[in-house]
Amino acid sequence: GLTQAQRRLGDRYFLGRGTPINDERAAYYLERAIEQGQWGAAVQLGLMKKQGRAGPVDDAVACALFRRAADKAFYRGMFFLSECYWTGKGVARDLTRAQDYLNQTLQATEFVKRRFANVPLDALSPEDRGEFELSGTVHAVAQKALEEIRTGLARDFVVSREGLPPAPADEVAKLRARSEEHTSELQSR
Repeated sequence: GLTQAQRRLGDRYFLGRGTPINDERAAYYLERAIEQGQWGAAVQLGLMKKQGRAGPVDDAVACALFRRAADKAFYRGMFFLSECYWTGKGVARDLTRAQDYLNQTLQATEFVKRRFANVPLDALSPEDRGEFELSGTVHAVAQKALEEIRTGLARDFVVSREGLPPAPADEVAKLRARSEEHTSELQSR
């Protein structure tokens, strides 16, 4: 439908797939998709706001976009909103809320895992397979972040230019790569 097309156009302009990178057009199409309830677009636009790719860096707007997605039980929104609370960028720092959103992320990613539990991977659509695999990566990173909070070793997130969550560098690289692959798979359809 129109919503999916707007999301895909936003992603294509963001990544430069089949068109030159154009952050202004990416933000435009992502905003249209958000207006129609596409919460993945809210997360993507939030990451663009954190990176300064949709106007000046605006952590408060980014966190508000993540909250919109989290309020609709979208696990990536929950995950990045936990980062906002952990770092205190865009919202007041609150490790209890960060932990709450990480726990919600774990529950939501478990739901994704159960949804596909009895389906062979090769039987999944590329979109569903990407979502299943990405949810597993997000689940693992969320568990590591929760362990840090619970053991009192909480440290500030080291947020890369891409606005990725805290984790050892190899975990961040894996999550970023998987997220880009997932977006590419969606766009190739």
